[in-house]
Amino acid sequence: AWKLAILDSISIIVADLVITDTSSHAAYWMTWPLLSRARYLTVPIGVDPALFYPRAPRMADGVFEVLFFGSYIPLHGIERVLDAASILCDDASVRFVLIGRGQEYKKALDIIRMQNRRNVRLIDCWVPQKDIPTHIAACNASLGIFGTTRKASRVVPNKLYEALAMRKPVITMDSPAMREFFDPKDIVLVEGDGESLAKAIRYLAADT
Repeated sequence: AWKLAILDSISIIVADLVITDTSSHAAYWMTWPLLSRARYLTVPIGVDPALFYPRAPRMADGVFEVLFFGSYIPLHGIERVLDAASILCDDASVRFVLIGRGQEYKKALDIIRMQNRRNVRLIDCWVPQKDIPTHIAACNASLGIFGTTRKASRVVPNKLYEALAMRKPVITMDSPAMREFFDPKDIVLVEGDGESLAKAIRYLAADT
C-alpha cells in the first residue's frame, strides 16, 4: 500500500493536470503533503452507450429482483447486502441476485450457507462486460456500494452509471461523492446498514 501511495504521489507531483472521477477524490489528495498545489480536474465516469441503454423489461413474475454485481472488494459492502437479504428472507416477493467473485466472496458464501438464505441466487463467476446489460435489464433495482472504507465515501462506481444509463432504479450508500452528482430524486440514497437497504427495497418493490 505504501509503495502504491508513493507511486501515486510522484505521479501527481510531476503531472501538469490530475483528472479525478470525483471532487471528493481531489480533496483527499489535497490533504497529502506536497500534493495540495497540483492542478485537479473532475471528470465523471461515463458508460459505453453501445452497451448500456434502456431495454425492454423482463417478463413480470411477481418477484422483485435486486441485482448486485462486482468483485466483492470491501468497498462494495457485501455484508450489508446480505444483512438486507436476511431481513427480507420471509418476503417471497424479493430475490437477490449476486454476480461475480473476488476478495470477500468466500465470506459472503459462508454467510449465505450458514443462514440458509433461500432468497439469494449466486452467479459465482466473472461475467464479461458485454453480458452485464442483460442482467441489468432483468432486474428491478440495481445496487451500488455500501462499504465502510474511507474510499467508499469518495467514489461513484461505474456500475451505478451503467444501471442508470439503462433507466434502472439504483440504491446506494449516501456519501459526499454521491451528492456531487445526484440527489434522492435521482437515486435512492441510504445509510450504510442492512436495515436501511431493506427499507429502500421494500419501498421500491411497493412502487413497482
